[in-house]
Amino acid sequence: MSFQKPIEVNFNAFYKAVAQLPGMKRAPGGKKGGHIPTDTLLTKDREGLMVETSVISTYVPANKPWKIQVSVDAKLLLERCRTLEQIGAKKDVIEIGIKDKDLLLKFKTTTFSLPTLWVDEDPQYYTAMVKRMDRLRG
Repeated sequence: MSFQKPIEVNFNAFYKAVAQLPGMKRAPGGKKGGHIPTDTLLTKDREGLMVETSVISTYVPANKPWKIQVSVDAKLLLERCRTLEQIGAKKDVIEIGIKDKDLLLKFKTTTFSLPTLWVDEDPQYYTAMVKRMDRLRG
């Protein structure tokens, strides 16, 4: 069971990093099988957190280091960040953590739990979560 104690990050910096998604659904040239990855990686950094989208990696400073690697559905994470922005997190600090293989985003008393595609070196977990993500997307 993976567990990452919550770290505090500036919401604006995290939101800008998460929002770096391509507008395309396929790789240039439109070749079948050339799909662009739909997950966002939150990876280890000794002074904060690295947010890696399919376009760019962005460093986000935090109050303590992020210690594990986790993959989350990019569009679902972006939707939750937009919701946090609407409820007032724009110029504030949010907490990010992992508990029971779910990514937790917390702002004041509001907590969102997002299913992860995989955590650390656990890619076999991904196959079980694909079905779960499809149900969440509708």
